[in-house]
Amino acid sequence: MVPIKHTPRSRSTRPARRAVRAGLVPALALLLAGCGNSQDDPDSLVSVSPESAAPAPSSDDSPDTSRFNRFDPQIGDLNATLSYCAPGMSANAEKSCGLDHIRSGITDDVVEPMREEIEGSPAPEEYADVSTAIDGMDEAVKALKSCEDWFTSEEHESDTECGRAWSSLVSNWRDLTGAMGYGVP
Repeated sequence: MVPIKHTPRSRSTRPARRAVRAGLVPALALLLAGCGNSQDDPDSLVSVSPESAAPAPSSDDSPDTSRFNRFDPQIGDLNATLSYCAPGMSANAEKSCGLDHIRSGITDDVVEPMREEIEGSPAPEEYADVSTAIDGMDEAVKALKSCEDWFTSEEHESDTECGRAWSSLVSNWRDLTGAMGYGVP
């Protein structure tokens, strides 16, 4: 058996590694220097109180849409459903993708509770965009009432009355989620 000759690692790579580590330490220190410090007194830590966690008042006169945050789970579910259960898709045979299920989910889980939320707010006129989108959703849901056969058909036409109603539903859905601030941090 031939002994394996062990050659020591070249020392030239070790200083390079040390240089990289040495360069990272100051960079990391600079990045962390401002974390949690006050601009007025860099040596003091800023405490976060519950009041500072609340959304800051908007200076652009847009309404506070945080009141709609409780609808996020329903909106997320319906968002996925509207994507997954598009007209003519084979998934439409499933009960969860049935047009009646989609229509009732929109009406019962989102439209009616949001309408009540707006009516119960101190200034319902602030939410005119949301109300308009809700009204559009209502109209589209009503227009889709007789479209079950069209919805499950693989040969559906988008320029039919049902196709236009579906397009209206999707358009008003985008308007609603945008107006209520869904997906906006």
